[in-house]
Amino acid sequence: MKSAAIVLLLMSAERHRLLARVLKQQKTSLRPDRAMKPCPVTP
Repeated sequence: MKSAAIVLLLMSAERHRLLARVLKQQKTSLRPDRAMKPCPVTP
């Protein structure tokens, strides 16, 4: 059961990281001077 909890924690952490990345891209897209080249997001 402990390993399953660890897997769930890793999955949730990965989801939060993806959400943070998308939010960061949306923020940087508002200021093109600081925006980096957008990377293609694959589901």
